[in-house]
Amino acid sequence: MQKKGVGGVDFVDKAIITLTQSGANALTFEQLHFGLSIKDKYGLIIRKIEFAIAQGTVSLMTATADAVSCALVRSNTITDLSLSQPQVIDRADFVRMDFGTAGSAQFWESPPLVRDFTNMPGGGLIVPPDPIYVAMDSSGLASAGTLTTRIFYNLAQLKPEEYWQLVESMNIITA
Repeated sequence: MQKKGVGGVDFVDKAIITLTQSGANALTFEQLHFGLSIKDKYGLIIRKIEFAIAQGTVSLMTATADAVSCALVRSNTITDLSLSQPQVIDRADFVRMDFGTAGSAQFWESPPLVRDFTNMPGGGLIVPPDPIYVAMDSSGLASAGTLTTRIFYNLAQLKPEEYWQLVESMNIITA
């Protein structure tokens, strides 16, 4: 729900979820629970996502092209986090790249991986609030990795026709 903060200024809610992979390089999901049902007709407006890969997980990336993929998804039955999957809301990758010797490794982006949607029309991405999962996949890790995700959001109560339009908009056409 949109809340009024100090001086009547709107502020957002925050969800924090930590996920540890079920095994090394295993696609793993953790569900977020907003306590709403389909009858409540709310939309989840995602303002910002921060994916923070644990430092212990970063230290497991010992060779070039070792990678961690983090995502916010609408299904825990998908088999990969490819952006061609309509259930993937957003995804971020953290990759180790070596230039010459292993001692010259570079990581493309340092945690947290921030995804800011506040400049989008409506101030964020709007999706149905249930089901929503945080997902993590990796390649090259010696053991299971850990990811903490912070999501800054608002819940917007929708009219029935707006809610059904939102649900229908999730049926993405792919080629």
